[in-house]
Amino acid sequence: MRVVAESQVKATIVAETELARLLAREVEREGLRALARKWDLASTTLDRLARGEHRNLPEIETLQKIAIGVGLPLFRIVEMSGVNLNLPQTADERARRLAAVAQTSAPMADLVDRLLQATADDTNFVDGVLSYVEFQIARRKGESSTE
Repeated sequence: MRVVAESQVKATIVAETELARLLAREVEREGLRALARKWDLASTTLDRLARGEHRNLPEIETLQKIAIGVGLPLFRIVEMSGVNLNLPQTADERARRLAAVAQTSAPMADLVDRLLQATADDTNFVDGVLSYVEFQIARRKGESSTE
């Protein structure tokens, strides 16, 4: 991994992830603008991800669009972006993790309610979203403790 300075305050992390390699192949095959249009993504976002340049983990909506576009489950795309999801999950472990997320805030409790409704249909989707949310919560806690 290398860091490319954009300014004295912000830096972009350049990391060759499995996701970056996949996206680079897709962009080479179909073209950046055509693929961005097909997946309903900004071409700048897709280009940055395909080059492995990012400041943070992509938004879950972006990862979901990519997952649909390449025909892979969301949890797999999240893993390809460099997040260890510790899958597979048991029902008990999933319930414990969902309860912990629900306790963080009212919006998270609403999200957990929706995930619980989806659990019966697609546990892979729920596990992927849950891991992403846990990662974001941990990252925010880390940022607030360093301020």
